[in-house]
Amino acid sequence: VLVHGDPSVAPFERTFLSTERIASRLTYTGYIVDDRLARDGDPAAGTDEVIVSAGGGAVGARLLETAIRARPLTSLADRTWRVLAGINLPATDFEALQALIARDGDGRVVLERARHDFTVLLKNGFLSISQVGYNTTMEILQAGIRAVGVPFAAGAEIEQTLRAQLLAARGLLELVEEKDLDSAALAVAIERAAARAPTTRPAIDLDGATRSAALIEGWAGQ
Repeated sequence: VLVHGDPSVAPFERTFLSTERIASRLTYTGYIVDDRLARDGDPAAGTDEVIVSAGGGAVGARLLETAIRARPLTSLADRTWRVLAGINLPATDFEALQALIARDGDGRVVLERARHDFTVLLKNGFLSISQVGYNTTMEILQAGIRAVGVPFAAGAEIEQTLRAQLLAARGLLELVEEKDLDSAALAVAIERAAARAPTTRPAIDLDGATRSAALIEGWAGQ
């Protein structure tokens, strides 16, 4: 059993109560993140921008809208805010965001569905606002960008909230619980994050891809 995580951050037994029964078959690999930056496009893309993202976008409309409304309440209002809505955000929600930006964006907000060079944007950006999904979180940690996390918590979902709480406790992001999300609360968290120095790569194992491949190769050889 390969656990794609770091036990110093989140031990498997914290969410899987039968861990002890499979302990002899369990190996932590470290978290998996693609550390190969996009090889085409502009290597300076996203420089000093605020990158707002919601993964695939299926449940991200509220976060994206709130971030756009929070922008003028922050000291980062004069920067470019790049909002990545996701390919699954419904068309009606995308159009509503377009209308909101046209009215309140002051020419500072760029709305796109997705970017193939998302990791470049994070590497070059000033601050990230996201839902703290697994892939995005690992890419944020890899990039060392300042971050605000608003974990998705509807329908008794706890994964993103737990991850965000653990990382916030380490000082790696600012957390806004979904139940507390509004433009004022988000703006306060953005200001706290903006005041931080950008981080170096944290002492968290992000080499899960290499470790997983080596383990599988070894077992196959046996």
